Amino acid sequence: MRKFEARADEGSNTKTWDKVILGLYFFTTVVLIAGVSALDLRYGWSTLSKFYIIVGILLYIISFYISTWAMVTNKHFEGTVRIQEDRNHNIIYVLN
Repeated sequence: MRKFEARADEGSNTKTWDKVILGLYFFTTVVLIAGVSALDLRYGWSTLSKFYIIVGILLYIISFYISTWAMVTNKHFEGTVRIQEDRNHNIIYVLN
């Protein structure tokens, strides 16, 4: 359980631009997509057939599963990009 708690903490060397991108991503996915989807469902704005709606829901579920799998299996997974020196994270350079 400790590795999941560590992901919630903000790393000491997380860049400001990455925090901004994460905030915009959260706003976009939670507020805009969920909000517009709910309003569309309520007021019937779109004219998509049920086939496309079902395909969209299935693709969303598959992408959610892949994201969750990545979080569970990768010990270095975090919401922002940073070198995790406190967890022995290294960069490997490959020169061709």
